[in-house]
Amino acid sequence: MKIIIPDKDAALNYALDELDYSYNLLGKTASQEDINKTINYINDVYDNNKDHKIFSIDNQAIAIVDIDYNRKLMAIECCYTNEAARGKGYASALLKYIINYKKEYFKDFQLVLVVVKTNYKAKNVYASNGFIVHHSNDEYDWMSYRGFNNNVY
Repeated sequence: MKIIIPDKDAALNYALDELDYSYNLLGKTASQEDINKTINYINDVYDNNKDHKIFSIDNQAIAIVDIDYNRKLMAIECCYTNEAARGKGYASALLKYIINYKKEYFKDFQLVLVVVKTNYKAKNVYASNGFIVHHSNDEYDWMSYRGFNNNVY
């Protein structure tokens, strides 16, 4: 498996697929406003924002990580695996890469993510890679890598 930086079109397709998948898990449909926000987010990440890192593994899984230097926080904003590649270890390999990247370059930073509460497969992958649920509401779980510092949210 090889880590690459995907092109903007591939990232946009991943992000829109993840948006649709997440809303389906919630029993909802993404609004045009949500779709436009996602498109604008990907455009901003690629065109303007140096505080994001974008990783892909073999063009089968993608993650976008936001780095907040003020709060010493790395937030996995998007982690998505192509439907045909699910269950083949791509998400775990990508998470391991991000965790090692954090350990090497951002030792003092928290690594966090938000996942749809009913996305049990994703939650199992996150948990098996050292993420712990530290906060929940009716729709989402907030997870952090190996513990949680209450002042990050």
